[in-house]
Amino acid sequence: MTATSSNAEKTMVLLFHNFTVPEVLYILALTFQLTAGAMLLLGNMDITKKQVVSNYCMLHRVIRVYPNGDLKDYDEFIEIAKKNWMNQIAFLLLFLGYLISIFGETPQNKQYTLVVVMMATIVMLIVVSVFTSIISKSYGRINFNEFILHDGTAAIGVSEDREEMLNKK
Repeated sequence: MTATSSNAEKTMVLLFHNFTVPEVLYILALTFQLTAGAMLLLGNMDITKKQVVSNYCMLHRVIRVYPNGDLKDYDEFIEIAKKNWMNQIAFLLLFLGYLISIFGETPQNKQYTLVVVMMATIVMLIVVSVFTSIISKSYGRINFNEFILHDGTAAIGVSEDREEMLNKK
């Protein structure tokens, strides 16, 4: 009985026969990075009102809502939505960065490259922050009476904000 190569082994040999060992390791590193980036991106694609409400409820045992269902701490809800969007965009940028790195070359002037990268990073952080602030506010009013809260989260009705009551006097 003679030993034969499987189709997978033959395919691997055909794919990698033109590469050196360091090149194969580089290809594997990029493959792992792109796979991880894609997994993170796909695992965080769903940023619906329901998902943001779920994330908000997971952080609170008690939430305060007005009789009409509006959330008293709406600003905190918006911050959670913003974090969800920031995470999704971060995973997308991570994936795209790994993908683009396949075609890139390292510039010779490292100091100049560092300055350009830092400036571009700051600009991108500002743009992403502004974008996520705008899109997080697009959820509009959230009626918590329409959502089923997580186990362990209770909704407490509040009549009026204490500051509003003090201002009416």
